[in-house]
Amino acid sequence: METFLLDKQYKHILEIVSQVSKKPTKEISFNDLETELNLTQKTIKTYLYTLLIYCERNDLKTFTLEKGKLKMLLKTDFNYFDLYHYLIQKSVKYQIIMSILTNPKITFTELYLDLKLSRSNASLHIKQLNDFLKPYHCKISFLQNNPLQGEEHQIRFLYYNLLLGCNIDQIITTSPSLDQVT
Repeated sequence: METFLLDKQYKHILEIVSQVSKKPTKEISFNDLETELNLTQKTIKTYLYTLLIYCERNDLKTFTLEKGKLKMLLKTDFNYFDLYHYLIQKSVKYQIIMSILTNPKITFTELYLDLKLSRSNASLHIKQLNDFLKPYHCKISFLQNNPLQGEEHQIRFLYYNLLLGCNIDQIITTSPSLDQVT
């Protein structure tokens, strides 16, 4: 599953779910999570709080915390891909890409103010996005009228894959350029 667009905390939340689901008893101690993920207990608790809020909002009783352990209850409607989709939509890089899609004339200042980011943080995410966009022959540049620069068919291919949740890296390795498509 593609995790590039996910913020670091969201990657860790997915990893926590993965770790607990791998255990035969479907429970894992905070100490084990600390060791496995190389995180502090305070950070783990913060991430678990985010996970529990997601479950509560979706009326899921999938996870419980008892005696320093996270327990995953089976036979609930919890869906890993729904969680992944939810976390992607909350991630900064995804919000940047979608802001540019919904407002093609957006300025850099409007973008970082709308997303409540610092100027430097927005610049860092855009640099990371530009590294990711290279195989598409696209880039984000606010020096032009339209921030997302590239051939129209490449931009359409990018958004098609982002919006449908395809694994973009696998698609790009088999088809690095759409120039040959007629």
